[in-house]
Amino acid sequence: MAMKPNPQCSNGLYVQRQKEYMLIKPARDATLKAKMEEELSTIEIPVHADNEWNIRFSNSSLKLCLQDELMRIAGLLAWGKV
Repeated sequence: MAMKPNPQCSNGLYVQRQKEYMLIKPARDATLKAKMEEELSTIEIPVHADNEWNIRFSNSSLKLCLQDELMRIAGLLAWGKV
């Protein structure tokens, strides 16, 4: 859930910061998405010789797991928690 700006805010500086954020948000999101896609494309799946249970990951399942983790980290960055 994203917070929405309050158009009736009496603090002019806060309203100005909201406008600035709305202008830079698309560029920031595009940069973050490109970075995540680049990281996903460089992933190598390790192959272990001693796979006694014969467990395998496909490229798509590993990429989905990593993409979920990157999205979680991106959410924390967006909220300023990292």
